[in-house]
Amino acid sequence: MKNSNKLIFGRVGHDLEIKYTTSGKAVCEFSLAENDGESTQWHKVILWEDLAEYGVVEIKKGYRVFVRLSKECLSQAYIKKKKPR
Repeated sequence: MKNSNKLIFGRVGHDLEIKYTTSGKAVCEFSLAENDGESTQWHKVILWEDLAEYGVVEIKKGYRVFVRLSKECLSQAYIKKKKPR
């Protein structure tokens, strides 16, 4: 069976802001710049519920993050413990 997960590694484009849906679920989004040496591709990443509340505190502009996208289009951000440049 083929693994359909994709890893994206890049830098956060702006600080995260948390918002809440009408049902009270936390959500935040950020842009992620993936640079392959020749060009930069921007991705929109959306975090929900507990991950959104964690992300808004821990993820800042310029931080390096990993995002794992599964075939269900769910993502999980993993913070690389390095300071931004």
